[in-house]
Amino acid sequence: LSAIAALNPETIVWARIGVSDMLLSACIGAALLSFFIAYAQPGSPQQGRWYLAFYLFMALAVLDKGPVGAVLPGLIVIAFAVYLGKVRELLQEIRLLRGSLLFALIAVPWFVLVILANGRAYIDSFFGYHNIERFTEVVNGHAAPWYFYFLVVAVGFLPWSPFLPYALVQLRLWRPARWRRLPRHQHLKLFAGIWFLTIFVFFTVAVTKLPSYVLPLMPAAGILMGLLWSQRLTASSPKADWGFGLSVGLNILLLGALALASLYSPNWMSGDPVMPTLPAEVRRSGIMTLSAAIWGMAAIAALALLLTRRARWLWGVNLAAFVAFVIFTMMPAYAIADSLRQQPLREIATAIAQQQRPGEPAAMVGFMKPSLVFYSRTPILYQGNPQAVADSLQTAYPDSASALIVGHPAEVAAASGDRAAELLVQAGTYQLVRVSL
Repeated sequence: LSAIAALNPETIVWARIGVSDMLLSACIGAALLSFFIAYAQPGSPQQGRWYLAFYLFMALAVLDKGPVGAVLPGLIVIAFAVYLGKVRELLQEIRLLRGSLLFALIAVPWFVLVILANGRAYIDSFFGYHNIERFTEVVNGHAAPWYFYFLVVAVGFLPWSPFLPYALVQLRLWRPARWRRLPRHQHLKLFAGIWFLTIFVFFTVAVTKLPSYVLPLMPAAGILMGLLWSQRLTASSPKADWGFGLSVGLNILLLGALALASLYSPNWMSGDPVMPTLPAEVRRSGIMTLSAAIWGMAAIAALALLLTRRARWLWGVNLAAFVAFVIFTMMPAYAIADSLRQQPLREIATAIAQQQRPGEPAAMVGFMKPSLVFYSRTPILYQGNPQAVADSLQTAYPDSASALIVGHPAEVAAASGDRAAELLVQAGTYQLVRVSL
C-alpha cells in the first residue's frame, strides 16, 4: 500500500518542487488517517487522543495553505458520517469542543498576528484572492476544462490508474445498507473512496485548476489500490469478473503505450525558451530508449501473466517497471532538466553575490524566478515589464548609481535602453548586467 501511494508521478514530481502543496497533502492525510484510527476503535482509551490528532493535523494544514486545510477534511468526514447515518453518533464522540479549542490554539494566533501587521491587504489577498476567488473564478490564467482532473489522475497515478474506476465501482456506494451492517474497522475502503471522491469533485467544481490541487487524494487512491490488490492476493481462488479483466487489459495497453510514447517523447520537449537544447540532450543520453525498453518488457510480462491466468501478480510488474523507470529514466531526466533550467540561475546567483556592490539593488525582468532569491541570498526586485524596471529601481533605490539586472538577452537589452550597461555573466539563456541609473 505504501509503495503504491508513494510511487506515482504526481507524488514524486510534487515532492521535489518547492511549493506547499505536498505539505498540505501530508497534513490532510495525517488528519484523515488519525480520524479513521479513532473511528475504528470505539470505546478504546486511545480513541480520544486520535481524534485530537485529527484536529492538530487539520490546524497544521490550515497554517500551511489556509482554510482549505480544514474545509477538505471537514467535508470528507461529514460525507462519511452522512453516508453511514452516524452524524449524531460521531458528533458525540469526536470531542468537538475540545478539538475546536486545540485547532484554534494552533491555527488562529498566526493569522491574528499577520492581519494585525498587514491589515485589510492580507485579508483581501490571502482569503479573498488566493482562496475564495480560486474557487469561484479563474486566477492567474489557470483555467481548464471540466474533465481536467480525469486526465491529471489518469496520468499522475500511473501505472495504477487503470484499476481506479474498478476499485471505486467495487465500493457499491448505491448500497449504503451493506456498509452500515459492517463493523467500523471494515470501513477503511469506504472511507478512502469518499476521501478520493470528495476532493476530486471539490476541485472539479472549482474554477481555477492546477495539477497539484488533487495531491491530497493520492493517499486515498493508494489505499484503494492497496486494498484491491491485497484482496486479490489473499483470495484462495479469485473470482474472474469483467471489471477486473477490463482493467488488466487497459493496464497492458497502457504499458505498451508508454513504451511507444517514450520513443517519441523528445519531439514533445521543444518550445521551452529556457531549455532550447533539451530534446537534443535527452536524445543524446538515451534515457528514453531505456524507458521504452522498461515499459515494453513490462507489457510483455503483463501479457504473459494474463495468458497464464496469473493476473493477480500484475501489481508486481507495475511496481518493478515504475521503480526501474524512476531510477533509469526519471532521475537522469531530472538531472538533465536541472542542468539546463536551474544551473544557469545558480551561476547567476553566485555572480550576484560576487559582483554586487554595497547598497546596489538587483532586479529580474521577464518571468519571475523565485529561486534566484534563494540562491543569491539577496532581495530581488521582479518586474515583468522590461521598460519599467529602471524607473522601478530608481524609485525604490534613489541613492543607488547602478543596479544589477538579470533576464534573457532581449529583455535585458530592453531594460537597459540607452543607459550604460556592462555584461558581467552569461549563463545558459540568462544574462547578468550592471546598468547605470
